[in-house]
Amino acid sequence: SELHSELITYVVNHFKSTKKYKQQVVDILNIMTYVVYSGDILPYNWKTSNPFQNIPDFDKDMIEDTLGDVFLTVDAIDWDVKPTDNVDSDITVSDTTTSNTQFASKTVRKSSAKSSNKSNSVVSTFRPTQKQDLYIQSPVVPRFDYSKPWIRGHEGADDLVIYTTLPEIPTRQNEISCTTDVTKLTYSELVNLYPNVVIHTRAPLMYEHIEGLDYEEDIGILLPIQGYSREQLIDNIIQYPHFYKLCRMIGDTLCSFYTHIEIDGELKSILEVWDTLPDTRRIPRQKEFVKEYVVRKYLLDLTLKKVKYKYPLYGSLDPFLTLFMPSDVYMKRGYSDIEGIARQCVVSRVKYKQSRNPVIRRLDHAGLYL
Repeated sequence: SELHSELITYVVNHFKSTKKYKQQVVDILNIMTYVVYSGDILPYNWKTSNPFQNIPDFDKDMIEDTLGDVFLTVDAIDWDVKPTDNVDSDITVSDTTTSNTQFASKTVRKSSAKSSNKSNSVVSTFRPTQKQDLYIQSPVVPRFDYSKPWIRGHEGADDLVIYTTLPEIPTRQNEISCTTDVTKLTYSELVNLYPNVVIHTRAPLMYEHIEGLDYEEDIGILLPIQGYSREQLIDNIIQYPHFYKLCRMIGDTLCSFYTHIEIDGELKSILEVWDTLPDTRRIPRQKEFVKEYVVRKYLLDLTLKKVKYKYPLYGSLDPFLTLFMPSDVYMKRGYSDIEGIARQCVVSRVKYKQSRNPVIRRLDHAGLYL
């Protein structure tokens, strides 16, 4: 919503009543929304102050499929905005596009008024950590040191190589890569990875109060899972606050982890057994809740009951993969080893990425891992 508001303000001040201009605005709105929906990151050199420059290149069909009902079209917007004489530096956008939210004339005027009022207010120097800084996915424009191969090998005619990712010392969580060496980080560099505000990393629905479901402030909804206490449920969310594209192998096929649940060594379609499980009778049968339940039940059974699964998670998923609270908030909740938790975050992210990296897997499988 913040990105959309800033773009709307820009459009109000630079509006051109042409079909091309309107389409470009819609494209960028869709890009913004798609980036948030998919957990991607906008390029570091893209600015809302010059929004038609350095737009990332996404497949329009993929964006439309992902956004569904919230995919915007030019006709879906009430363009009650007057053209201006302000000139855009260079309005060129690729044909591939993305993002969304409904932006009618009332919204535009409200956003414009809000923007103009900012000039008369005191500007705060506090910069809250952005949610994008916590993403598992790497920055849209990653940087490498091509003079420092981190791993290299040959398989057939293929020269397989991974170069050292920059910065070597990450300043935010999304900069941690499979080449990051946790032993090189100092105490201050590790502690700097904590956000300076609490960030809600679960689906937005998980932070709504729903009748019949327990709730913990800043943690969100606690799903009822038999055999586990309230404290264990909270601890599980604190240790695993963020799930991203989890999969499992079914035969030779890599499948979404969220569509099935393993019961007594057999995989069952979660939607087919949902109404028969003792836990789920009180849980809404919605996508966000289904995903949360399947993963939380798996992790609790795996870590606390030491259940051996026949169809385990593909790749690693270790605790504190994402730090979503300031260090002092962790301490207030009883997690006193601030340096150790930050170090675990780096280790967990490196393992997460290494265990899913196709180049590493090919070299390891061929016995060429160096």
